[in-house]
Amino acid sequence: DTMKEITKKHVETVKNEPKFKGFCHLGTAAAVGFCHELGIYPVKNFQEGVLENVEGRLTGEKVAEMFVKDDHCQLCHIRCGTVLKVQEGPYATDSIEGPEYETLYSFGGEICNTDLGMVIEANRICDDYGVDTMSAGCTVGFAMELYEKGIFTKADLDGLDLTWGNHEAAIELLKKIVTRNGVGDLLAEGTRKAARKIGKDSEQYAIQVKGLELPGYEPRGLKGSGLNLATAPLGASHCIGQCPQEIMGPQAVDRFSPEGKGKLCKFNQDKVAAYETGIVCIFPMALGLVDPKTLGEMLSASTGIEDFKNEDYLFTVGARILNIERAFNVREGFGRKDDSLPPRFLTEPLQSGAAQGHTFELDEMLDQYYEARGWDKATGYPTRSELESLGLTTVADDLEKWDKLP
Repeated sequence: DTMKEITKKHVETVKNEPKFKGFCHLGTAAAVGFCHELGIYPVKNFQEGVLENVEGRLTGEKVAEMFVKDDHCQLCHIRCGTVLKVQEGPYATDSIEGPEYETLYSFGGEICNTDLGMVIEANRICDDYGVDTMSAGCTVGFAMELYEKGIFTKADLDGLDLTWGNHEAAIELLKKIVTRNGVGDLLAEGTRKAARKIGKDSEQYAIQVKGLELPGYEPRGLKGSGLNLATAPLGASHCIGQCPQEIMGPQAVDRFSPEGKGKLCKFNQDKVAAYETGIVCIFPMALGLVDPKTLGEMLSASTGIEDFKNEDYLFTVGARILNIERAFNVREGFGRKDDSLPPRFLTEPLQSGAAQGHTFELDEMLDQYYEARGWDKATGYPTRSELESLGLTTVADDLEKWDKLP
């Protein structure tokens, strides 16, 4: 009964939130214009920050022209899904779900394409074959840059003219990837493995962390979010600890400054881990519509565990999760050397857009992050004192057994 009462209040809060009014209609698909304006929309395999002719082609207005109906996860009251239909042209299709923002980045700006129909078709192919659109689009962008640099030739690409913006060739390459046909077999397991097989210094163009390709946010324009991409346990995932404070508050944070980003990154990662114990959607969480007090009351009502009502305990749960995941990675050979970003972000100033001229100050922010976590700065390994303070003495014992305790 208590859980039902809390849920009803929460649903009304979300329904009456002004920020969700437009969001409930087009979902994240409407975010392209906003991200492009901020200079965080990746263009040309993260080389540039401006995509010509993006307005009216990939932005919310164009998505609205193809809109059929809203869609949503079961029982969800946020309703951020969309069903679109391409009425004419080479990509005309029946109504299909999506795409979301990440696909509008990966098969849009990432490959210099502004044909929304092609993005929808790429989204359909990836959905049909169970392939992640971010990794797939980023892999196509990687191949396009190798073609631009002369590392790939037409012969290497089975005759495809993989120039920037050639969406017909991009679709053909995607079909090869999902069926592991021709050059697609080389690219099918992502940019890191492909680069290691290709050689010729191609790894510097593989935009990935720990083998996972980046989502649609330019790290040089969002330093806190970029630090999360570098340190997240499973690689460059924006779902581990995105940094909403850099673009929406509640307190203003300088997104271009490295100062304080280590502590902020830890806070966001621990918070997301704690909230995911309740399977909470990231959108109301980021907007503060499910605060720790509400989450704690929900967890307590549904489990009977009173400790959940304590906000400090919730964040301790989050910190435990991150430390256990880190210990798993350390056991498998990961450490500070793997908490990095592709060389492009560290040495190449962004060429255009609102974040033009910025690079990513990795070492400075890593030191901050390890200090905030209580981990060893030289190795990035959790320390015994930190693990024991979280009640993870057995984890510390395991690390010592593996000779991985600093």
